[in-house]
Amino acid sequence: MANIFSFLNPNSNDMISKMNSKELNEFKTLLNEFQLELRNNLGFDKNVTFGMEFECELADIDQIMCYLYSMHLDDKVDVKNDVSLNAGVEITTPVYFDIHNVYKEISNICKGLNQYAFVYSNTGSHIHIGSQILEKEENLYKFLYLWMAYEDIIFRFTNGEFLTARPNIYLYSLPLRRQKNLFALDIASLSLKDLKEIFIDTSVRLSNISSLKKIKYKNTIEFRCPNGTLEPVIWQNNLNLFVKMIEYAKSSDFDYSTLENSTYDFNDISDYDKVCFEEAIKFADLIFKNNLDKIYFLRQYFKDYEVSNKYIKAKKFVK
Repeated sequence: MANIFSFLNPNSNDMISKMNSKELNEFKTLLNEFQLELRNNLGFDKNVTFGMEFECELADIDQIMCYLYSMHLDDKVDVKNDVSLNAGVEITTPVYFDIHNVYKEISNICKGLNQYAFVYSNTGSHIHIGSQILEKEENLYKFLYLWMAYEDIIFRFTNGEFLTARPNIYLYSLPLRRQKNLFALDIASLSLKDLKEIFIDTSVRLSNISSLKKIKYKNTIEFRCPNGTLEPVIWQNNLNLFVKMIEYAKSSDFDYSTLENSTYDFNDISDYDKVCFEEAIKFADLIFKNNLDKIYFLRQYFKDYEVSNKYIKAKKFVK
């Protein structure tokens, strides 16, 4: 029986968007049969740092603390009540690097929270990436243009195992396209201080950035749009997208012309729930440099091609 890795070599970099209709149909069928697994690493450069914020409700904090102690994690993570949630808890990880043990640790945190807390419709999964990855402000501007051009694709992807964004997305993670004042501005003309003031309760938060040169614990870009999840594969997959987007924005391959025909109109967050096949594969070809990354991204984006206006889970796509 054919599998997706016999169709696409995971280490090659095929242009999926250039396939003919027969090839695309075969790809869609094989992709829909593929189940994601946690990877040992994502191939990041050594200068990439990141951290996670897990949000849960109806949490038994005493049991969570006992579990973390048993796993030798209690002195690594920060655990606190989240008053914005119903019996909420927030767990913040230390600064991480892209190594196998880190993803095992994230998996263990998810395992404990699955036992003693719940992910509901108001919880998010925030990812912080050390801002030194950007190197200079020009790369930040390019990244923001890229984000706005493909924000609809990004949001459906970061819905994770759910088919829609969480109901309170407007409170804490505004889509950048909804910030209508941005379109009257030339982002590249703004200072880092200006951008920090604009991007507060938005899907990308820059309020902690004080420098793009040094590794500091709170000197991060925060990604706030992902729905709450206790699935480590989705955590890893979300992280991979954000880092690879930044790396593309930094690269000599960055092409403003690919953004010129993008639609920036925004009516309602429900517009982002739709499946945009051609746009998604074009985005995957643009951002990722190997087929494995593209397959992982597109599997989570398409899910089972299902669309709903209810906050419900998609069919399982993780082993």
